[in-house]
Amino acid sequence: MSWAEVHPLRRFLAPALALVACTAPAPPAEDVFVESRFIDDVSGDDGADGTTPETAWRTLTKVNAFIPRTSTRILFKRGGVWRGPLTPHGGSATKGWVSYGAWGAATAPKPLFLGSDELSDGWLDPNLDGIWERTWADDVSLPSGDVVQGPGNLYFLDADGGVARWGFRKQSRAQLAQEGDFFFSPTERRLELVASAQPGGRLEASRNRTWAEFSGQSFLIFEDLELRFGGGYAFRGHEAAHLRFRRLDVSWTGGGTKTGQYVRLGNGVEFVGNVSDAVVEDSRFFQLYDTGVDCQNTGDAAFVQKDIVFRRNIISRTGLGSFEFWGRGGAGSRFEGVRFENNTCLYAGGGWGYEQHDHVGQAMVGADVVVFENSASVSGLVIRDNVFFTPRVGFFAEYQQRQAATRALVDGATLDFNLYAHPEKFVAVLYLGDDPLLLPLSQKFTSVEGFRATGKEAHGLEGDPGFVSLGSGDPFHDDLRLRAGSVALTASSDGGVIGALGR
Repeated sequence: MSWAEVHPLRRFLAPALALVACTAPAPPAEDVFVESRFIDDVSGDDGADGTTPETAWRTLTKVNAFIPRTSTRILFKRGGVWRGPLTPHGGSATKGWVSYGAWGAATAPKPLFLGSDELSDGWLDPNLDGIWERTWADDVSLPSGDVVQGPGNLYFLDADGGVARWGFRKQSRAQLAQEGDFFFSPTERRLELVASAQPGGRLEASRNRTWAEFSGQSFLIFEDLELRFGGGYAFRGHEAAHLRFRRLDVSWTGGGTKTGQYVRLGNGVEFVGNVSDAVVEDSRFFQLYDTGVDCQNTGDAAFVQKDIVFRRNIISRTGLGSFEFWGRGGAGSRFEGVRFENNTCLYAGGGWGYEQHDHVGQAMVGADVVVFENSASVSGLVIRDNVFFTPRVGFFAEYQQRQAATRALVDGATLDFNLYAHPEKFVAVLYLGDDPLLLPLSQKFTSVEGFRATGKEAHGLEGDPGFVSLGSGDPFHDDLRLRAGSVALTASSDGGVIGALGR
């Protein structure tokens, strides 16, 4: 994508800008790099220079310590596997973009990053009561100053490395009751798990940390990478600009908690605070604790999020929702030009995270679009040309303390040309609150036609999108292209495809 495509008005201003090029240099091209660094998990050597595949580095430790001096590609070998978080270092308007991506045979798997520890041994049952124990240390200070502890979840893998089943984190030892229930004692660093036999095989415990925290970074690209078993967010940041997320695969992620409070978290790509010019595209998000992608903020400081695009992504089986949007901040806080377009969203609320939204104050929603309390002004919010397939709720907006701003967010949004495929009936809930006195202000719709009374979905459709082969909604195995004759092939706002994939 060119700079002119990200900022359409700039193409018209280009001639004028050229006249003052000596004082206003052109922005750097996204896909032009001066240097490269290669990483090979098998034959690499951190003592090498990393500038060729033959002299590749080996570890994330080496990569995280490297600060690019100019536009640089940092390339992980396809088929390689690494454990631990990435510390990305962005570029600038003067030195150019920095890209974290892949090298190697195009047919090989994407570089895989595991945000977990393997805990397949060391389990004991000291009390002979079916509660197995082992020590485990995870204590990571986040930039916010919070500390998160204990596994986000436990994943029991089959012989092929797929997830056969998962655990259920509990708040106390007294709640341990069923197979897979687990509790982590942060003071004793002890993990306790209910199991009918000594845990064996491959068991992954997701560590409570964001895999790539990009706060304070700009001119940054993530592409062609895969992340599994993270306990926090996959990608998260604030005070950032000029960001690209392309062809990423994120699965089985989230569920971590913050110290001193049982509040669990975990999204695919999250923007908080001040963020501008960001694109998330052609990526797959599957089985996340909370949401696939989101724009949000909380706190007293003013914030601005603008020119953010989510497009052609597949988001499946999230716990809370596919797309989350809301912001609380000081005077002047605003969202401008946020677009959620041509995405395919499946089974919102149908993932492992839904039933585990069990802490006080956390909603069990399972909606394609989730709006919580908002105090920011909103302009240019567009949600269109998406497939919303079999969620628990189609559209959900919750009223809390700031009804006027939350309603303005929903009322001002362009919500149209979406295809809703619900198993029984369409459901949209607006301004639902806990206060019985506010229930008359709430609205619940059970058809797209009824929803049109709000001024939304003038061209919205209900029906089966006609996927080529749909199993469990796993985008890594199901064929989510559209069959010939599908209404979604020609019903978008521009007469083209609704959703992420065509035929």
